[in-house]
Amino acid sequence: MMPLANRPMMEHIVRLLRDHGFEDIVVTVAFLANAIRTYFGDGSEFGVRMVYATEESPLGRLVPCATRGTSSTSASS
Repeated sequence: MMPLANRPMMEHIVRLLRDHGFEDIVVTVAFLANAIRTYFGDGSEFGVRMVYATEESPLGRLVPCATRGTSSTSASS
């Protein structure tokens, strides 16, 4: 939620993901979880769909969860 150019840094990232074709975003939250959920809601105001996964203790890892151009995901073998 740290501001960058008068917007939370995360908002810039969400807008970039949207502009590059991502429609669904899964956000892992721990610190400031309620503030993030309140600000972004379901993502519709930003043109995406957002859901949240709460980490009870931060794991310190990045898991790619956004999908590009589809609301379903599939694994390829």
